[in-house]
Amino acid sequence: QTDSSPQDTTTVSPDDAMLCCVDLTHPDSDDRDMIYMFFVDQNGAVFTSQYCNDKGYDFVRKKALRDPDVFNQADPLQEIGSLSDQELHNLADAIASVDPDADKYIRDSEEPIPDVLETYHLMYSFYLPDCPTVYTAYSAGAQKGVSLRSNDPNAIAATDIINDTALFQQWLQSNL
Repeated sequence: QTDSSPQDTTTVSPDDAMLCCVDLTHPDSDDRDMIYMFFVDQNGAVFTSQYCNDKGYDFVRKKALRDPDVFNQADPLQEIGSLSDQELHNLADAIASVDPDADKYIRDSEEPIPDVLETYHLMYSFYLPDCPTVYTAYSAGAQKGVSLRSNDPNAIAATDIINDTALFQQWLQSNL
């Protein structure tokens, strides 16, 4: 199902049901305080939400720490469709196989960040079982490049699976 119109709003707790989240921001624009979020739950339902940092900058920290009250601060989740059974199976298997202790590439102060304006930045996070925080697998900007990337092949596969879904591409295009 690839219907991109909002179907429902819900108050699903991320700890209860979420597999992953992708955050989209526009760091160098008038829209820089908005965080647009794309979620997939364990049943393959796809939700979107957004949050404005004008309300407070603790949202990102609380979300990373899997604070169950974090979504009381964001706009209500809107269901926009579902992954296919095959997409859900592949994504759930990849995320379940992620090693939270795998090495990560992290751009450090010795690697210069390109001095260009950033049109958008994406961060992919997974809700791993028995992990007290979300697992950030990939973070990169359209112009400035990769700032963090997991070296775990399952994390890489999961980000690729998300990228290849029609619902993600529709959401991404509508928020660029």
